[in-house]
Amino acid sequence: MKKQATFMAIVFIFAILLCGAVSATETYDIGTNAAKMANNDPGITNTTNPNDALVITTAGSAKFKGKTTEDSLQGIVDTTSAITPGNGNLVTLNDPNGALEFTFVKKSGTTLIAKKYTSVSSGTGYNFNISNSVIISAADITNWEYVKQQLGPNGFGIVSIANAWANGAPKDLLKIAGYSGGVSEGLISSYAMAQNFVKNYPLTENDQSYHVLVSPGGGDDNVPMFLMDDTPLKWSTTGSNKYYNFYGMSNGNLNDNVYIWWDSGTIAGNLAFWTLNENLKTQFGTVVSGTLSEIKFNNWLLSKLGTDASSLVHIEKNTVINKADFDYLWANGINKNYIMKLGGATPIWNAYTNVLPENNYSNMFNAGKNAADKANAAFASQGLGTLNTDDLVITSAGYSQVNGLSFGALDGIISATFTKLKLENLFSLKRGSQTPLWFVFVKKPTNTEGPLYAVFVDALGNVVPVNYNSAAYNVFDISSTNLAGSSGSEGWAKSSAVFNAYTYSKPSYAQQDFYIVSLANLWAAGMPYDFLRPACDGGCPGSGLSMGYVITDYIRSVLPIGPNEYYMYIGIPAHCKEQAIMEGLGISPAQGTYFTPGLQTSPSDTNSVGIAIKWNSITNTGTAILIDFNKAVLNPIQPQNSNWYKTMYWGMWYLQHGFPGTDLYGQVLAGYSIATKSDGITPAIITITQQDFNTLVAAGGDPVKFIKNFVSPVNPNTQTPNSSDHGTGIISGIPAIDQTFASLTKTSSITQQTAAPSEIASGLPLGDNTTKNSNSEIPVLPVVSAILAVILVLLYLGRESIISAIKRSERPGK
Repeated sequence: MKKQATFMAIVFIFAILLCGAVSATETYDIGTNAAKMANNDPGITNTTNPNDALVITTAGSAKFKGKTTEDSLQGIVDTTSAITPGNGNLVTLNDPNGALEFTFVKKSGTTLIAKKYTSVSSGTGYNFNISNSVIISAADITNWEYVKQQLGPNGFGIVSIANAWANGAPKDLLKIAGYSGGVSEGLISSYAMAQNFVKNYPLTENDQSYHVLVSPGGGDDNVPMFLMDDTPLKWSTTGSNKYYNFYGMSNGNLNDNVYIWWDSGTIAGNLAFWTLNENLKTQFGTVVSGTLSEIKFNNWLLSKLGTDASSLVHIEKNTVINKADFDYLWANGINKNYIMKLGGATPIWNAYTNVLPENNYSNMFNAGKNAADKANAAFASQGLGTLNTDDLVITSAGYSQVNGLSFGALDGIISATFTKLKLENLFSLKRGSQTPLWFVFVKKPTNTEGPLYAVFVDALGNVVPVNYNSAAYNVFDISSTNLAGSSGSEGWAKSSAVFNAYTYSKPSYAQQDFYIVSLANLWAAGMPYDFLRPACDGGCPGSGLSMGYVITDYIRSVLPIGPNEYYMYIGIPAHCKEQAIMEGLGISPAQGTYFTPGLQTSPSDTNSVGIAIKWNSITNTGTAILIDFNKAVLNPIQPQNSNWYKTMYWGMWYLQHGFPGTDLYGQVLAGYSIATKSDGITPAIITITQQDFNTLVAAGGDPVKFIKNFVSPVNPNTQTPNSSDHGTGIISGIPAIDQTFASLTKTSSITQQTAAPSEIASGLPLGDNTTKNSNSEIPVLPVVSAILAVILVLLYLGRESIISAIKRSERPGK
């Protein structure tokens, strides 16, 4: 009996272990199974060449059954050797409101073949809705409408990104496209301009910085947020002067842009006012928005990035400006009449024809591997284990372009870890392109209090020590516990030593040391992935970003969206919270769904945190709410601190007590409410038409004042107003997303025409596949394992009868 019980226990343990080994999480299984099906399809990604394989997915952004989906990305990378973060061929679409979907693209010669797998919840499991294989290379598409039908709502964005990838678009441009709804003329042209601007006016001193003004909705507005780290989250301060980074209100031309290089020491700067080169469409031929002709036009524009980049834009004014000019523009937005009358000197401008960054994957791979090897040696010298799958790496790789594109370093890091580092633990931190390449390796602590041992490796592969108390430490504990303390304390001195080792301050708001220390501690404390993403994407990981995470949840609860609805937001004030809101609601300036006057406080309501809008694309109306925050609610429950990295400790408090599901979340949420109108009684929630929306987001206006004083008409007109009624708002009279990427099928910078029949060739899709389901409701291997275990038990229990039967079968004549 004892042997029998032991045997049964062993069998069941075996079954449980096997079940656990093959199914880490459901979303991991989804990514793995989608990749396996694509790999087994002879027409899709059965290739090991990264130049021939691409995945465009909402994984990492979308949720499935209310859970984050970063494990799906891991499943893809683990299953498809050609897809890696270093090759830049895993593009995530920022679509938190959409389905979890994967489009696998294979390049065969010059032909692109795509197939889409969409996961669908089915009881306790899931199914896949699978498209037909379709040819999506612009030169080979024979039935554009059929392609869009197969690839769904994100179809245009998917095809535009895939064609850009196949036509040599740099990896950083593809990453930006994932946050911009796809590739467009605006995106390509702003990439050329931003690279040109940075080459002409680099940041060489701490008191130099970049500032931009855009008119959201032309596809061009996200580029400076990536290449120049110019976002609504940040500002620079010199004495009593504060210079905000990002202004985004509409001046009526979606492709007007102002880039400013500013020197707060001389209190002067260089301004470039630019827009698209309208002659390009004339040179190319007929271009119809949202059709195949636009994809071909994009491909043609991309070919100019390496040969004739300066021709992609028209610079209307290049001049030196003073602080009065800066302040006027920030108060009024892009005012062409004012800008064209500026009388400053004309700074030197070199029109660079080639703006494509160098892409030496091998060199960067080796840089990442070498850095990881150096970190392993440093850890070993202190008796610590080598890097493994559960440790953390924070790096500027993926954004630094000092020595060309640095994506390859990410693959090098993974290759040097004892067990492959998880993608969710590889933090590619958004930095300006002029930031040097660096790496910080962090060992997973035994508990959230630490120690949190870290090694910093610079671009030359040298370990940068933390010099503390007259000693140099290659490995240093950067845990919140070790660094805690006010001025004059040991913790303060340790924090100062970390600052001196990790800092980089071009521009001054870079705060590199803060990002590293805060990210590491929040990671150790288990921050959720949908907070981790905006934290790595430039949102300063402290109390401000945490507020944005809470505000996003608040908006979703009081203003839920349904079919044909989407979010827009006006950031007032603009600060660290914005990145969490943009990613959490699936909005961006490039898509015309995020706006901001770029101020720290609203003159009409100092308690306001922003205006959230739910827009219905069928009725062309929206519901707008003004959100207020009462600090008096938070102050009694949030502990004060005087640590060097003060806001990091507040961010950790939010994570432990102030996020959804924690003990004090209800009290934190009570601090947010819909504001009142000017009468102090009526809730500031209004129904707006397109014309109202235009006024709300108009440059130089006061959107908070507009809502507080808004009087609803008795019978609001929900029809699209005539163009003569637009005032200074969006040029076509509808929200910018409806002009640019409504269902990701439009680009406002391109002439709106009706497609002639000859422009959409009739034909057949690739092959004869039909849309089908792949039922993965029950994981196969775990079930098989359990069945085998039961069979083994039954065999053991009935062994005597079976043996007897076998013996009888061995008798002669039987």
